[in-house]
Formats: sequence, C-alpha cells, structure tokens
Amino acid sequence: MQRNLITGDTWPADEIDDNPERYIQFGIKPNVGNVLKINNISLFLCGAGGNGMCAHVYYSTNNFATRTTIFEGKKMTANNPQFIQSQPVLSISEGQELLLRIYPWYNGTASGKTLCISDITISGIAVDATTSAINSVGNTSATTTTVFNLGGQSVISPQKGMNIVRLQNADGTVTTKKIIY
Repeated sequence: MQRNLITGDTWPADEIDDNPERYIQFGIKPNVGNVLKINNISLFLCGAGGNGMCAHVYYSTNNFATRTTIFEGKKMTANNPQFIQSQPVLSISEGQELLLRIYPWYNGTASGKTLCISDITISGIAVDATTSAINSVGNTSATTTTVFNLGGQSVISPQKGMNIVRLQNADGTVTTKKIIY
C-alpha cells in the first residue's frame, strides 16, 4: 500500500472537487513495433487518517484532451480499501500512451491525511503491429472478482491484514493475489 501525502502536509480548505494541478499519474505504452490491447484497469484506493478523503480516477489515451472516469469517491471511509475496476477495450499503438490519473482532495483543512493506493493493474496483451490476424483483445476480461480472508471466507471488501483476491476470467483462467492491508 503506497501512502501519498500532500506537499506541506495540510490539505487546503474549501475544495469541493479535484484540483487539475494535483494528481498521481501512471502510464503504459507499447514497445516499438507492438500494439497493446488493454482489457482491464484496476486498483485498490482508500484514505487514511480520517473519513474525508476524496478522489477521482480517470484514464486517457490522448494526454487528457479527453478522459474516461472510472471512480468518483467522496468522503471515503478511512482504512477501507475499495476495489476499482474498468474493463475497457483499448488499442494503444506505437507512439500512444495510456495514462491513469488519480486526483485527490480532502473535504476540509486537515493534516496527516493520506491517499493510499495499492495493486494498480493494467492488463491485456501485446501484439506485433504488423499482425492483422489479431485485432481484438479476446475474451480474457475478468468476469468475477472475489475477496477472501485467511479463513477462506468470502468478504465484501478487503479487511485489515492478509486478504486473497481471486479474479476468474471469461476464458476460465484464474488469477489470485495475496494483499496485505
């Protein structure tokens, strides 16, 4: 879990929406000669230190000339990571980049408050740009996400401590991850 602090440790008063100058950004682009076929963007997100953390999560393929919203969180419950997932069908060609931005703000003046981010996943396949036979991502998108505690019981969202996250894809493949909160 990555904790992100605001510069100066004090969130400004009277912010009611994201600040276009304050964001955390991640990006991915294909290697030369490849096309990325993206079919999943996911992460865990929460606030820590109080129940007033807010955030928007967007992605863009044109350096934010346009953007797609995948999460709007207002006054998130502290220390309760939320699983955020979008399953777009995107083709990122050579020279393009997929950017993921998280815009945090707090619902009042506060210090010691952090935005926590974990397990950012951008998945799909890379194909040779000259191969025309492969022109779709395929049917590999996750269809079922289940979170388990160490006792093997299914839980609605990750709990404090060790969690097991199971993604079952439409093609029958299963991916599991151990996550500590």
